[in-house]
Amino acid sequence: MKLIERLAGCLLVLGILVLLGAPNTTQPNLSNMTLSQCIANEPILGGGTGSVPKCYAVHTTGDAAVVIASTTNIEMTTTNLTANRAWTLPSASAYGQGNVITISDVAGAINGANTITVTRAGSDTINGATTTVLSAQYGIVQLVSDGTSKWNFPAAGAGTVTSITPGNGLVSSITASCSQSAITTSGTLSGAMCVDARTTTTEAINDSDRAKIITFSNSGATAVSIAQAGAASAFQSGWVTWARNINTGVVTITPTTSTIDASSTYTLRRGDFIAIISDGTNYQVMASRQCCTHLSQVYTSSTTYTPPPGVYFTRPQVWGGGGGSCGTAAATPGAGGGAGGYSEDTIAVVPGSGVTVTVGAAGTAGSSTGPTGGGNGGQSAFGSMTANGGTGSAACSGGTAGGNGGSGNGTFNVTGGQGANNNLSLGGGTLLPGAGGQAYGTPIAWGNNAGNVPGGGAGGISSASSNGIVGAKGQVNVWD
Repeated sequence: MKLIERLAGCLLVLGILVLLGAPNTTQPNLSNMTLSQCIANEPILGGGTGSVPKCYAVHTTGDAAVVIASTTNIEMTTTNLTANRAWTLPSASAYGQGNVITISDVAGAINGANTITVTRAGSDTINGATTTVLSAQYGIVQLVSDGTSKWNFPAAGAGTVTSITPGNGLVSSITASCSQSAITTSGTLSGAMCVDARTTTTEAINDSDRAKIITFSNSGATAVSIAQAGAASAFQSGWVTWARNINTGVVTITPTTSTIDASSTYTLRRGDFIAIISDGTNYQVMASRQCCTHLSQVYTSSTTYTPPPGVYFTRPQVWGGGGGSCGTAAATPGAGGGAGGYSEDTIAVVPGSGVTVTVGAAGTAGSSTGPTGGGNGGQSAFGSMTANGGTGSAACSGGTAGGNGGSGNGTFNVTGGQGANNNLSLGGGTLLPGAGGQAYGTPIAWGNNAGNVPGGGAGGISSASSNGIVGAKGQVNVWD
């Protein structure tokens, strides 16, 4: 019977060995012993000599600091702590490669307020750090030595997180404004987009602005800088912030080295709202822009329109040139020229890629020699969207009809008004000159007046043997 008890005792020791890992090399090693040797060395009940080898050295410490010996395998508490205590490890080199030390609060000494800080010896590291903390009652930690200078965790016992501080995009309170106080007991992390209001004309977007909404509010032009994406461990891939312009001043965002939306700058007009996202090299943009609410260009001569950064749609307004009126002979007054057509549409564009703008010329005045008719107004265009010019009135004679109005090819078109003929009379045989055709949005040019800009037809001349009058040139407005 006693032999069976002794066998069970040795098997129990072997079981502990399996659970706790290899023994310290400074201690007897059971792996080199036979079961009969273990039994033979156990004290003999009823007399005899010998003892079971001490395979694991256990040391206990009370309410105190301790420097753990290199011969200790298990360091345990014995009584409640009244203060935070530091337990210092032996050096990893003295402990031996692959050997495991166990530190355990078997007495429940840790009571919440007081903890055990396991501290390295010399310049050793503990999982890359200088310390590890047992902060939960009955907590346990096991560390394995690399035999040189490092302790690592082969396993971890009970423990708790003692503090969580919300990062950007998270708050620790939904009742306090954007509270990012640390949670030290219990609480809830909630998503939030905190607003950062900027009001000056020189601003910077910082790495710490991640997940914020930055508003810019100044009536003057505002210059905003942002550092290179991915540089100096900041603005890493996935970094994001939102920016909105809520005032009349144009906001220009300029990165260092990086591009933004494939351009060197990005402009925000009033009401524009964008997300700025780092890909680690450059900045991408998701935009919510109020398309075409800003009149950016009024062209009265032919040129090229270049969409600024961030502009992908424009809404041009195009007027063709107005027709001129005819010259007169004898006592016949002149008829009016036709107005240019009007066209409007939303056009897709590419930032930085130019669009040809053509402004139609004014119809020329007819000559009294002959006499001759007025010239036709020229065609205006924004890219492929066109508005034709109005025709000039024909050579003046009795009952000459006014010029016809031009047309357009956009989604919204207004045909130019036709010029009035020259056979109207107030009575008594006196004929009146015809009025010019009316262009969209412009007043009528009555007799003896040039066409009104943009695109109005010329009024007829009232005097005999006189040259006619010129129409109005076209115009192109661009809203973006």
